[in-house]
Amino acid sequence: MIGRLFFVTLSLVILFGASSCADEDRQLLAIRQEAAQNLTPEAIAQSAAGNNALALNLFRQLKEEEGNLFFSPYSLRQAFCMLSEAATGESLDQIRDVAGISLPLAETHPAEAGIANGLVTRSPDGEVIFDYANAIAVAELVEPPADYVSLLRTHYGARITSFDPRTRASQDAARRELNNWITKKTRGFLKGNLPPDFVNEDTAMVLVNTVYLKADWQSEFSERATKQLPFTNPESGEFEVWTMHGRKDLHYFENDDVQMLRMRYKHTTLEMDILLPRTVDGLPELEERLTQEAAEAWLSEMHGEKVDVYLPKFAIHSRHELKPVLKAMGLEAPFIGGFKSWLGEVVLGQVLQEAKIEVDEKGTEAAAYTAMQMQTIGVERETKEPKVIRADHPFQFMIRDSETGIILFMGRVVDPR
Repeated sequence: MIGRLFFVTLSLVILFGASSCADEDRQLLAIRQEAAQNLTPEAIAQSAAGNNALALNLFRQLKEEEGNLFFSPYSLRQAFCMLSEAATGESLDQIRDVAGISLPLAETHPAEAGIANGLVTRSPDGEVIFDYANAIAVAELVEPPADYVSLLRTHYGARITSFDPRTRASQDAARRELNNWITKKTRGFLKGNLPPDFVNEDTAMVLVNTVYLKADWQSEFSERATKQLPFTNPESGEFEVWTMHGRKDLHYFENDDVQMLRMRYKHTTLEMDILLPRTVDGLPELEERLTQEAAEAWLSEMHGEKVDVYLPKFAIHSRHELKPVLKAMGLEAPFIGGFKSWLGEVVLGQVLQEAKIEVDEKGTEAAAYTAMQMQTIGVERETKEPKVIRADHPFQFMIRDSETGIILFMGRVVDPR
């Protein structure tokens, strides 16, 4: 019987959104490549630490929800990085604190551009393994300064459009265009689903980030070996789920409380790390114990082993309105003001993230988008027996880059059906 929790860490690659002009694309690529060349190990370490602190802090808030869970801390942080240049005073301080932005902003943006460029990976036949894009929709009555527009285009590859907030037709057209753009950038895996009130007469600006992953396992599972096997949820009992199986040479770690497994993807530094508690009801304790220090310590102790892997196929689709969550994390000032004068008297309104993942014998497909709404004020290897790891009860997972350590997605599975 399968009956343990497992935690998964997947590594991802980032690709900036493309300009409609080929010349601009080449210019932006050259700038990002230069940024990547000038990137220091210290900048990478600080960015990764900030991102992963956001990932774990956000997970501590979202884990109180029931059921499966999936989100992208990386997508949220990139939206915050873009927003930070429009914030001032206490609002800027809180954005930096919650999003883990420790470098000066003048260093943050080229560092983020350089890291993203370094993470970009495509398969030998040119297929995208991980894609990343940004879009900004600005009300016509708002005039962002040229240096802000240049920063968004140069370092975040942002697509910038405008809409007329005085007409409902223009509001609706802007929202539909953003939804279509989200669908396109996530290859149709996610459908853009910004609600009707996300662009309205009081909307000054909307920032949207998307991330998309489609990666094959370095060592795929045979479909013939997939069978229905028991999975145990401590609350709902035992039930059968389609479970993949294979004996593989993988990196592995174990102690008295947890088993940890690393599964790499082809043609990339991306990987999935699975954490499986020794007990069926061990997920809550693992979630409480999981810190950045603990994760890094366990990852550093992984070593080559022959492993019998039993992993359920699963799919998760999550949607979160993050305003109350972010407030609980200490982000309060931006929701009452604290932005630069060119935006007018505005507050941070809705913060929405939708994310989806599917894991099967071939690999993983995942995507997420984050949308932030700015509103005018007044609106809210030794020969031996193989290790055996059976993921047959609730488990947690993250998506992480093995070189930088940046967590791009994070989630939990309590029912793979």
